[in-house]
Amino acid sequence: MVEPFLIHYPSKDGKWADIGFWFMSLTTRRRNGKNAAVVSIHGGPTAQTINSFSRNIQYLVNQGFFVIAPNYRGSTGYGKEFEDANRFDMGGGDLEDVISAAEWIKKTGFIDPKKVVVMGGSYGGYLTMMAVTKAPEMWAAGVPIVPFVNWFTEIENEDPLLRQYDLTTMGRSHERQSPFAGTIAHQLH
Repeated sequence: MVEPFLIHYPSKDGKWADIGFWFMSLTTRRRNGKNAAVVSIHGGPTAQTINSFSRNIQYLVNQGFFVIAPNYRGSTGYGKEFEDANRFDMGGGDLEDVISAAEWIKKTGFIDPKKVVVMGGSYGGYLTMMAVTKAPEMWAAGVPIVPFVNWFTEIENEDPLLRQYDLTTMGRSHERQSPFAGTIAHQLH
């Protein structure tokens, strides 16, 4: 089992000192700029990567990958202001925090900049898809796991309690654009 290092790195906009966990491979600890890395994005966004057992991360590290798991703006555990920092800006500042994590790990000297993968589940899957779309030059690959891919169908089909949560974090701007606007508006009122 690999114990992570708690790391701090600046956000691109300088507003936050981002926090994450860095897992170094036991088999490839050479600072030769040839190793591969995975940026592992937690779901939520109101969740948090903590120093606990993750079978996925342990598997990746034991296969020779370096892993960085950022707690991007919107994550819990760093105060209400940080948790609310991506409200109505999902895929904006939080994505920049994920990119900052990738840039940080590339600067360690262990990683080949052309061998960095972004991966995440649920909201982390959404950020993974945003990452490969908005910054394709950063990544060798993207692995979105159970992402939501269409905001309109997400709102239309999800559980009503989750729908209310999503509307409070993303807003109602989709109602002006969605072909299902009347149906959504009717269900919400």
